[in-house]
Amino acid sequence: MTKSISLINGEFKETISVYDRGLSYGDGLFETMIWHKKSGGKPIFFVEYWKRHIMRLIKGCKILKIPPPNLDVLEKSRKKILKRSYIEGLNNGILKVLLTRGVGGRGWLAGKPCKR
Repeated sequence: MTKSISLINGEFKETISVYDRGLSYGDGLFETMIWHKKSGGKPIFFVEYWKRHIMRLIKGCKILKIPPPNLDVLEKSRKKILKRSYIEGLNNGILKVLLTRGVGGRGWLAGKPCKR
């Protein structure tokens, strides 16, 4: 199995709730990006087309009427996961940002705002 590192709501975890609407109903969206360590002295990690991916994620949120993530939080999460990747000895990989409506009620309609 390939090495993976998961950051869920800002914490390093490996599981999500079975009641998350993204799991139950596919109620969410995602962006998949490639990242790599730039060669040279100090380790610098580069995510291909980061800004384009994030703008597309925000556009998808508007379409699905899901509150968009805070851009500062996304940037901090990107840095946090890449730093952990470096510590784990990884020099390249895939960064997947998965955004769901969160844990909510039953049925296709989201109803009340869900908890993320």
